[in-house]
Amino acid sequence: MVKEFNMMRAQGVHKLVEWPLSMNIIGMKWVYIPKFDSDSRLLDRKARIVAQGFSQIQEMDFEDTYAVTARLESFHLLLAIVALTGLYLWQINFVMAYLNSDIDIDVYIEQSKSFVKGKVT
Repeated sequence: MVKEFNMMRAQGVHKLVEWPLSMNIIGMKWVYIPKFDSDSRLLDRKARIVAQGFSQIQEMDFEDTYAVTARLESFHLLLAIVALTGLYLWQINFVMAYLNSDIDIDVYIEQSKSFVKGKVT
């Protein structure tokens, strides 16, 4: 949790502010993801902060939604091309990929109860 919080702070993703009463506060929760090796031994537990998007209000928290996703058929085609041409394929893990998206409006998310004024409690 500390690693995730520090990465977000280092990237300038959030800052602690007073809640303007005219704005909707979006809930948040921590999601814990276990990482295993090829022998099913636990290597690490990763923590991620996720917003509870169902509490968003259209035109206040967002205007329109769009998420780029690849169709499974496109992925199959890519793998077939790699296999036929003898190319190499690598897997990439984007740690903080969502940080590359800019938004034009301020979004307010509740403060984690585990982190008060930027310090772990």
